[in-house]
Amino acid sequence: MSWAIKLKAGAVDIYCLSGTGNTLLVARAMRDAFVQKGILAHVHPMERTDPCSINPKNALGLAFPVAILTTYPLVWGFIRSLPEVKGTEAFMVDTLGGLSMGIMAPMKRILESKGYAPIGAREIAMPVNFWNYEQEKKCVTIERGLERAREYTVDLIAGGTKWRSFPVLSDMAHLAFSNRFLWWLARQWPKMRVSLERCARCGLCVKLCPAGNIVMKDYPERQGGCQVCLRCYAYCPREAVLFMESFKRYRAVSAEDFLIA
Repeated sequence: MSWAIKLKAGAVDIYCLSGTGNTLLVARAMRDAFVQKGILAHVHPMERTDPCSINPKNALGLAFPVAILTTYPLVWGFIRSLPEVKGTEAFMVDTLGGLSMGIMAPMKRILESKGYAPIGAREIAMPVNFWNYEQEKKCVTIERGLERAREYTVDLIAGGTKWRSFPVLSDMAHLAFSNRFLWWLARQWPKMRVSLERCARCGLCVKLCPAGNIVMKDYPERQGGCQVCLRCYAYCPREAVLFMESFKRYRAVSAEDFLIA
């Protein structure tokens, strides 16, 4: 493969949504790899970015986790709200612990309809959020994932990537798993709740929620827009957010990484 830079844009903006931190790690690894190759790159929190404010002169990166074989409604809303452009390069990377089916073709179609030029899509395996397994295995999975992210970045720069998709299968899965009823159901069971005995009312969950779905009253209360990203569950300092007893809390970064991003 040629090492010449074929990426047309001189800078890259990666808009990232991350639940427990896996995707943030990948996005930062890609940012650093771009910079090492002489290309200015930044990671922006998707949940705090107005899609209409993006710079169309920079390549657009979309980084997000897989959830229910697709991705979160917040991500789809961000992509559908992107402005129309003329040929801005766009790429995506998702992190997953299992399978994804309803992402590639629909996302590519939305971007193309807005004038973007999709140049690459990659899926990177990272530790599953809620399984309890050995620390050594988790570290190996993370390192392999970050290495794949760096390799993907080099391929993007050199023009060696494609946005592969299987339209019929992907469209059917998107229709099946991105509907409002299924996400409503996902919010109902297993339902996250707050232990009043453990909760210190610190408000960290309110600050961390990417959907702005938690409000502080006498105790934190959820509204109807939960993305089930598990960020509040993973990062509550007193483990007052309860989900399923069989789940293991997993944190790939620190809570401060989300607050200062």
